[in-house]
Amino acid sequence: MVAMEESGIPIGASTWNAVIAGCVRAENGELAIELLGKMVSVGGVVPSVATFNTVLHVISALRGVNVLRELHAFVLRNAEVVGLGPVDLDRLQESLAAGYMCSSCVQYAGRVFRDVRISTCFLGNLMISGFLDTGQRNQALGVLREMAFGCGHEAQHLPSASLTLVLPEVNLATKRGLEIHAYAYRHGFECDTSVCNALMAMYARGGKICRSDKVFQGLDAKDVVSWNTMISGYATVHDFDLSFELFREMQRNGTRPDDYTFTSVLNACSFACNHRTVMALHGQMIRMGLCHSYVDDMNSLMDAYGKCGFIAEAQKIFDETERKDTVSWNIIISCYGYSGFPQRAIRLFHQMQDQSYKPTRVTFIAVLAACSHAGLVDEALRYFEAMHGDYSITADEAHYACIVDCFGRAGQLQRAYEFIRGMPVVPNACVWGALLSSCRIHGNIGLAEIAAKKLVELDPQHSGYWMLLKDMYSKAKRWNDVSQLRAAMRDNGVKKCPGYSWIEGRDSEVHRFLTADKLHSQSHQIYEVLGGLTEQLMDEGYEIDVDLTYTE
Repeated sequence: MVAMEESGIPIGASTWNAVIAGCVRAENGELAIELLGKMVSVGGVVPSVATFNTVLHVISALRGVNVLRELHAFVLRNAEVVGLGPVDLDRLQESLAAGYMCSSCVQYAGRVFRDVRISTCFLGNLMISGFLDTGQRNQALGVLREMAFGCGHEAQHLPSASLTLVLPEVNLATKRGLEIHAYAYRHGFECDTSVCNALMAMYARGGKICRSDKVFQGLDAKDVVSWNTMISGYATVHDFDLSFELFREMQRNGTRPDDYTFTSVLNACSFACNHRTVMALHGQMIRMGLCHSYVDDMNSLMDAYGKCGFIAEAQKIFDETERKDTVSWNIIISCYGYSGFPQRAIRLFHQMQDQSYKPTRVTFIAVLAACSHAGLVDEALRYFEAMHGDYSITADEAHYACIVDCFGRAGQLQRAYEFIRGMPVVPNACVWGALLSSCRIHGNIGLAEIAAKKLVELDPQHSGYWMLLKDMYSKAKRWNDVSQLRAAMRDNGVKKCPGYSWIEGRDSEVHRFLTADKLHSQSHQIYEVLGGLTEQLMDEGYEIDVDLTYTE
């Protein structure tokens, strides 16, 4: 080509196209774009449709924003001269949008996408992924809406990939989730396993577990993700009986559990304190070869044993975990902290650092909680200061709540209140709740009223705050205040949530009991046994603390 220029031989469009195509095959996109510019400025040759089609193949390989912008401007300037039709122009702009997205220029990609009249599913999915990766959820949902309903583009039948990309990001507080669900069912996605799994996860994340179950029951081709989503969803809303039952049904149906399944069921066991089920799961994990393979499973197993009160087993799992991570250390520190061994928890914290593991914000929550349980106020304050000074970790509400709890357990309520007033962040319910609980223990009604007022402002429908204050008024025999508080609860529509507890039977079945529950199939026998136990306690000298009871 250089020889042709030197000899004065005119270079035609076909020659330019061939050389540019050679650059494309050699994956030299920058040179291809440079030659495209020379083709017009030096050679005076108008690019053909074939020229632009050749350039299409290099656009996605370009990583320089300036080069992409130059090409974009070149296309817009020469489109009419070349006679690019709408379809060819859309193809070019689609490739440009993809190039911008691959270069992390999301805003430029968005502008080009809006100019494309007929966008493909490939471009739509690329735009959705790009917006989600950069945290622009609303823009991603907007692209999906344009693709589905033809707002600015020709409407098209969406592939399942588009729906599964967006559904995990949908907030049920908006109507978008219901819109997408309706679209999915209108277009035959009710049998698409991946779409239904995403819908179940969306509803479960929003606390609408009944809707998740409806999608689940209507799905014929359930896979392990389907079962995991529902097991985890029921555990999240503390319906552990159904979580365990689904796990058993999953295996009866021939679906093999994976590591995420065990993590979800173990988390449910942690809340329900179901020790026998934890042991059974542990044995099954060993038989399936999952133990020691996945650190997440080992961490969940350790946490479940610890929360069931079996610290020795938790320690054994910790010792057997070959590839420990920071989460492993956080769990074992927490296990000792809330099981009455705070000094051991603090020693583990120092051992963790000796082995070059860097503490996180969760680590310090565990350490501060351990100090609180041990009554180590000064030590807690030192760790709190070191967290920012030595580890560059900014304290959040959970850390402040631990310090307030530490002051409260030590009876230093005024100091706890002054600490809250000096917080650089707005105290949340955890912080005020810690103060209120301490006030109840030490009988400080004045500060309790302040804390309760703040808590009611934050969550007016939470009956627990009202009930704690009412207990304190009852204990102090301030019956007028009790009456006023009851009236305020009634006026605000606050209803006391019944208390409940779980008991694991010898058959490994977990039974849940509610206050004054008469619905259990064996309630008559249960109350007979309970009455007999109460009589034995009274014979041994037990007296009911009437100050901690109240009459509705």
